[in-house]
Parts: sequence; structure tokens; C-alpha cells
Amino acid sequence: MLDMKLNLRGPTFEVLELSAAELPALFEHPLPWRDLSHVIVILILADPTRVALLTALFALRQFSTRPAVTGRS
Repeated sequence: MLDMKLNLRGPTFEVLELSAAELPALFEHPLPWRDLSHVIVILILADPTRVALLTALFALRQFSTRPAVTGRS
């Protein structure tokens, strides 16, 4: 399952060849974290109410029960 290719596109819509197993390696370098923090700051400045609402919903979701995962045969 981790060798499945992800359907990702770059800023100029080029196809990015990346599998789910390779994705965590992208965050080992500090540059992606810097870029991600810039995106979060821009989202907060652009629409603080909606970002606060999304953050609150995510926090509430952490405390909710999750349905059991059943395998299909």
C-alpha cells in the first residue's frame, strides 16, 4: 500500500512522482517546515475566523469516537 504512487502536481502542474512511503522523507529537511508555516500564517491572516473554526473542528475531532474499520472480503 505504501508503494502506491500519489497523484500530486507541482506549482506549474507538472506530475510529481512520489509514493506514500517517500512522503515523510520530504519533511526531514527544514525548508518544507518553513514553507508550511508560511502557508499557515497566510491562511490565518487572510481569513482568521474560518481558520479558527477549522482548528476548533479538528480539535473536537480528536476527542470523538472513530468507527471501527472492517475489512472487506
